[in-house]
Amino acid sequence: MKNIRLFYLDFIRALSILLIIFFHYNVWSEKIISSDVVLFKYYSFAGAIGVSLFIVLSGAGLACSNINNFNLLHFYRKRWVAIFPLFYLTYMVLVIGCIIIFKHLPFSGRNIFTFPLTIFGLDGFFRYKVNNYYLIGEWFLGFIIIFYCFFPVIRYFFVRNELLTLIASAVITILSFCFCNTEMSIVRFPPVRGFEFVLGMYIGANTKNWPVSVYPILVILAIFTLILLSSFNLLNVLFVRQIILGPLLFIAISSAITIFKTDSTAKSIIGFFSMYSYGAFLFHHKFIINFLTCVKDNVNSRSTNFILFLSSLIIIYFVSFILTNFVKLSLTNYRKWKGAHIQA
Repeated sequence: MKNIRLFYLDFIRALSILLIIFFHYNVWSEKIISSDVVLFKYYSFAGAIGVSLFIVLSGAGLACSNINNFNLLHFYRKRWVAIFPLFYLTYMVLVIGCIIIFKHLPFSGRNIFTFPLTIFGLDGFFRYKVNNYYLIGEWFLGFIIIFYCFFPVIRYFFVRNELLTLIASAVITILSFCFCNTEMSIVRFPPVRGFEFVLGMYIGANTKNWPVSVYPILVILAIFTLILLSSFNLLNVLFVRQIILGPLLFIAISSAITIFKTDSTAKSIIGFFSMYSYGAFLFHHKFIINFLTCVKDNVNSRSTNFILFLSSLIIIYFVSFILTNFVKLSLTNYRKWKGAHIQA
């Protein structure tokens, strides 16, 4: 049962990134080609759900591995290794690709003093404020890095009283959404998304203790709540769509996966998409813009665009496969060299 309960993390990670890619593909299909060729009329829901699922997932994943025996230095080192080597490599590949293919740098006229934002992966997050060297990762990468930075503080309160921390995060989310006046989009403001993150921590920390009989009840409650929200036309309300819909789907999906068996083939496929989701996330946005710009004259229907979407997915995950494994191999060889150097 332990493996089944951890498998839901892979499934939701793969799903959330695919939803984000689907969202951006439709956004740029509409901007570059025509609204007639978008794959799904209500594609904005895909982006909102994908981001929300990943925020909840991040909290759940961190809680599974960091609630007990927490080491601050080890935590930050592990986060750095998971984020930045692949980030830097993907960034360089896209810069070199733009120089070779388009004969120019992908940015010009930027203030060199803003480059530290790129070094720390925060360029996309602060792009609303300053024109910097943003190229990959979008606002969400900086957003989640900020949550990682504050995770030890959140964990401090969480291990002392999980339920009270969850309630406090809900109150902070509601108050921030209603009363905070910020230049950035309100749904990108970290305090507004705290409830999703802490809810993920609560789920990740406690599912191992729940009996299997609890999961059908959770699925029914989550689906019933979704139907209720839909019947009152509340899914179009910004707060519900951005903050509530994702957690409800997270509970429904993770509980359903725990109930139903998944065969090994499906697990392998989902495991592949999960393993290379971060690389796909980093690479996809810039690629989609250039890809659609190159093929726009050949797209005259939704079916043609769907085939191109599948083709772009293959390319995106193939590139992620190459870059991710290059980073893994490099880190492995570095550790071996370091170990041999220390012994010598």
